[in-house]
Amino acid sequence: MSIKAIFSLLVLIIASVTCVSQEHTVENQSKDGWINYSSPDGRYSVNLPGQPKLATQETQNDSGLKFNQFLATAESPKAVYMIGYFDLGEKVDYNLDKGRDGVVTAATGSLLSETAITLGGYPGRAFRVLGKTANGSEFVTQVRLYLVKNRVYVVQCLSLATNVEDAAAVANAKRYFDSFSVTTP
Repeated sequence: MSIKAIFSLLVLIIASVTCVSQEHTVENQSKDGWINYSSPDGRYSVNLPGQPKLATQETQNDSGLKFNQFLATAESPKAVYMIGYFDLGEKVDYNLDKGRDGVVTAATGSLLSETAITLGGYPGRAFRVLGKTANGSEFVTQVRLYLVKNRVYVVQCLSLATNVEDAAAVANAKRYFDSFSVTTP
């Protein structure tokens, strides 16, 4: 099964996606095609392997509260890179452990590793999940969750399990995650 097919399955797991207009800028394309992508609405910037596709989806939390999640997705031959963010309501608490558990459940997978991280002093989690598609293909999603004031960022790199140790794929995932930054209001 291709990385595109696995990505398509994960999108179906998450929810029905509707395209929207989101403000963004692209700066400084490198020789290898990677770009510096900036989302003023999302208040983040990141290096991606190409121009991302933008979308939004309506989702809800355990309490039934509905909210919009905004997504930017870019693909390379061996991985899919996805940044999602959503804002919490005034009286909504977010638990990074429950967020991690939600990703593991959505991937029908198992947690491979986890560590506490920070981004600009804000708390986060970095973890890897091994998932399996309906036809038995294994994939790994590397995830970083960040809670920045009342906004949650979900930064993911998804690849087939056979590509996860590929030297170029490892270098690209590091480049992607290391480049992610946010600005706070």
